[in-house]
Amino acid sequence: MAFFFASYLPYRHIVAVDLGGNVWDWTWNGIMNRTLLAKIPNAFRISGFYADSPDAPPGDLCAIVATTDGNVFEVYYQQYTFVEHLQTALLGNFQNIVDVGGFFSPDDGYRHAIVGTADGTVTEIYFSHQVVQGNLDIQVFQSGIANVPDLAKVSAYYAGGDLFFKRRVQVLTGGGRIHEVRYHPDFGIMRAVLFNPGPLVDLGGFFSGDDNFRHAILVTPGGDVQELFFNP
Repeated sequence: MAFFFASYLPYRHIVAVDLGGNVWDWTWNGIMNRTLLAKIPNAFRISGFYADSPDAPPGDLCAIVATTDGNVFEVYYQQYTFVEHLQTALLGNFQNIVDVGGFFSPDDGYRHAIVGTADGTVTEIYFSHQVVQGNLDIQVFQSGIANVPDLAKVSAYYAGGDLFFKRRVQVLTGGGRIHEVRYHPDFGIMRAVLFNPGPLVDLGGFFSGDDNFRHAILVTPGGDVQELFFNP
């Protein structure tokens, strides 16, 4: 499962896939709602974000879904009192997907899906929604941004407080090392090791604009949840 906040209502969202390939959205703001968004065979990994874009309908919500046979989909929708404008689009196909992440970059209006594969390759799929003669057109591009051997998890977010490298990807290795790939199409790509805490089972990340910190949330095999936060 994955989580995000959508400021247009405002609501909190959890998106999740179950063993039957069902893609769900849980929404709450005092009242809990659960909605079945799609059924995607072999779905096994998911990420999600709110695309607050002038080129998209207000309240565009996005789930990035990976399947065991290598497909990466975007499920995009709006949710007020009910789900509307619900569509699913194929973004690409990859061999041996391990994990996916996703975020929206308001500086250029692109949506991003981050795909980590078993050979350590981290690929960015960046895409935009445009209305052409009344029809929704999706333009999709791909770019390799890193190779991290022993890749186990990926997490991604947009760091609005950064002057240059606003796009951030965190990569967890099987040995417990956390790499950060920071990049921007105008300034290039940088990579650093953030932390080496030892074995971990999960990783998440986000940016907090109120204090300009970047955050990694870590889960250990023993069940401890830890936060790594930093301001470069």
